Formats: sequence, C-alpha cells, structure tokens
Amino acid sequence: MFNGRTRRWAAVRWALIGIGASTALQAQVSVPDAGSLTSASQVCTSDRAIAEERVRACTLLLKSAGMQDRDLANLYINRARASRLAGDAASAEKDFDAAIKAEDRYPVAWFERGNFRADRGDREHALEDYDRAIELKPTYPEFFVNRGNAHKALGHVERALQDYTKAITLDPSKVVGYNNRAGLYLAQGNYDAAIRDFSKGLERDASRAEPFYSRGTAWQQKGDLDKALKDYDDAVRIRPDFASAYAARGRIFESRGDVARALADYDQAISIDPASSAYASRGLLRLGRADIEHALQDFNQAIANDPDDSLSYNNRGVAYVKQEQYDRAIQDFTRATELTPTFAEAWFNRGSAFEKSKDVAHALADYDHVIALDARYAAAYYNRGALRHAQKKLGEALEDYARAIELKQDDSTAYFKRGNVYLDLRELDLAARDYSEAIRLDPSNAVAFYNRSVVYSELGKREQASADRARAVALDPTLAKAPQRAASAQISQ
Repeated sequence: MFNGRTRRWAAVRWALIGIGASTALQAQVSVPDAGSLTSASQVCTSDRAIAEERVRACTLLLKSAGMQDRDLANLYINRARASRLAGDAASAEKDFDAAIKAEDRYPVAWFERGNFRADRGDREHALEDYDRAIELKPTYPEFFVNRGNAHKALGHVERALQDYTKAITLDPSKVVGYNNRAGLYLAQGNYDAAIRDFSKGLERDASRAEPFYSRGTAWQQKGDLDKALKDYDDAVRIRPDFASAYAARGRIFESRGDVARALADYDQAISIDPASSAYASRGLLRLGRADIEHALQDFNQAIANDPDDSLSYNNRGVAYVKQEQYDRAIQDFTRATELTPTFAEAWFNRGSAFEKSKDVAHALADYDHVIALDARYAAAYYNRGALRHAQKKLGEALEDYARAIELKQDDSTAYFKRGNVYLDLRELDLAARDYSEAIRLDPSNAVAFYNRSVVYSELGKREQASADRARAVALDPTLAKAPQRAASAQISQ
C-alpha cells in the first residue's frame, strides 16, 4: 500500500517590497546656478543617467561646490547610489558613512545606509540604522516598511507586523504596507487576515499580478477554489509570463478533474520557467494516470531543478515501485527521509518497498518509525500487522489491526485481515464477526464470504456456510476449487 498522493503545492513567493529613498525620499542637491556645476548636479541626481557618469558628476560637485551639512550629505548619498549601480559597493559604503558624518541628524542618511546594509545581507546593522532614522523622523512610512522587511528576514515576525501596521497607520494609501503585512499573515497560515490585507491593497492598486497570485494562494488554502481560480486568472491576465500562477491554476484544474486544462497550465508554466515547480505537479498527474515513463521524466527534472525536493524523490520512488524497480525506489525514499527526517509518508513508502522486495526486517523497522512519527498513520499499523501475522506473532498482529480499524473504521480489508488472525487463534465467533463487517463494508469481497463459510462450517452452521460459499464462488469462480478447510483463511486479497 503506497501513498503517492503527496502534492507539492507551490510555495508562496511574496517578495517584500523595499522602498528606496531614491524614489520616495529624493536627496536634492542645491548648488550655485552656474553652468558646469548645474549640469553636474542634474547628472548626479538623475536616475536615468549612466552610473559611471553620475559618479563623476557627484565627484566634481564634491570637489567644487563647497557644500556642507545636509547638502553635503545628500551629495554623498547620490554618489553612493551611483556607485552601487556601478557595482562598486566599497565606495558606496564609504560614501554612506560620509553622509552620516556630514549630518548625523539627517534621517535619510541613516535610512539609505540601512537599505545598503540590508541589501548586502547585514540586516542586524541595517536595523540599527533604521532605528536611528525612525528616532529622528518617526513619520515616514517607508522607514517602517523597510525596517519591517529587515525584521521579517531575521525571523522577527511580530516586530515586522508591528512595523507594517505602523506604516499603514501613517499612510493608509500606501499599498506596500498592506501587501507586506499580508505576505506575513499568509506565511503564518492566517489566511483571513492575509486576504483582508491583499484586498485592501488591491483596492488601491490592481495593476500588479503578484497580490492577485498571493491572495489566490490564501483562498486556495482556505478551500475556496472558485475565488482562488479568479485571482490566478487575473494574475496571468496582468502578467502572461507568470509561471507560478499557471502552475497554481493547473493544480486547481487537476483537483477538479479537468486534466486537459491542468496539463495545459503545467506545460505553459514550464515553457516560461524551466525551473518551475510545475514539473513536480505534472509528474504527479502523469503518475496518477499510469503514464510512468513521462512521470519519471518530470520527477527527474524537478529533482535536477531542486536537489533538495524531498517530495519529488518520494513521488519518483512511487513511480519506480510501479515499475517494480525496488532498489531504485528504496534509494529515492531514503533520500527523501534524509532531506526531511519527519516525512512519515516517505518512511512508509520505503517500508512498503522493503516489504515488496522481501526484506521484512527493514520493512518492520520503517513501519515502527512511521508510527513513532505519526501515531495516527493507519496504513502503517495495517502493513505491520500483516507482517506480524506472517511471522505468527498473532497477538501483536491483532493489536495492529485493532489500531488500524480504530483510525479508519471503514477499512473492510483490515476487518478481513483481523478475521484471519482470529481464525488462526481459533476465536471463531470473533472471526465471523470481522468477516461480516468486512462484507458489510465491501459486498464484493469474495474471499471474506469464503472464509466466513469456513468459520460457519466449523461452528456447525451448515446452511449459512453453504450460502456463503455459493456467494463466494458467484463473485469469484476460481474459489470453487479452494479446499474447505481453515487454511483457506490465508487466501489473501
């Protein structure tokens, strides 16, 4: 019994938005209105100018303009921005430091250096700069947004939420605050709050695809597939090259049984992005349709794209099992458990592969591990019970089947198998009870009728035994040649 239904739902890819002072808080340089210096000022502060030309223009001003305090700080900030664009981080860092030295009570200088440090991954020191900027000017929402981004990157979720909320309070028209807070709510699994914030942001600006995609993810997680589908439609309408949105929409189509549209979306996602998670989804769809060769191709590519994708290793292992390539399957399940040690399904599937390859000891060890990870994993009890029965450990087998039935009370096969154990124990009334329940749940179970006929015969219930045997043969004519003895209880489904 394998479980290959694991679905890798696409991870939410909401990029936190950084507001740079180059657009929100433009550092203006005032210079004497004189020919070359005026021209240099225009180039130095222009986002459209070539970075190297901007650096030269700013340097000319620094040498010639005779500025001080905030004007001097702004000049260093503009040259630092240009140096960053030119790929000269060392010079940019020196200029940001110089800007703060020129005017240490200028909040934009601290904010800009904070942005520089955050972009380089030095978020602890970036936080210090953002704190100082906010201390000097606590009314700029951009300061709180970017500090929130740094807190988020460091795992300070509550602090990030507080900063995004403050940014929204300062300027409710700023979409970025809503979107960034919504992204955090989504990551926390607080889907209602995420949907509210994404919706507020979209009320103010519905021109970007990403908020639609992320809200669609929240709707999908809540189980409202109609609303999720509409948001994914909007996402690909706005951005026809949005691979993740196609992949997510494809999964909804697949869940609804619309295989053609699901495959079309997976194909589109892959054509746009060769590293798309749609390979894993398409592989799973093909696996479910018994298209094993193409499923394997997709899982191979998914793993090539992401060697740490434990789900694709697990699902490729299931495909190998269907081809009876048990050694390869075991290797893949092993890799999945190495990557994700708590992946109970991969442990279970490896146990099943060991069982199919007749390695009972390792199969039992894996089923034990599954149960240690998840005490409610019914199939692990069922499979372990079958192995224990085969080893004549009848008491332990009964315990496993009882637990499997407790967890999954509509499992006709578990009742049938436990009936077989009771028959071996000569607990005939209990065996008859379990066979009867198996038949009630699955009236097409010919072997259950046959085995109950054996029990009835030994109990002296001849008419009932004869009726059950007739019913068994009607369902499966090959049972007409089966011996009428207790050993028939070992006939397996």
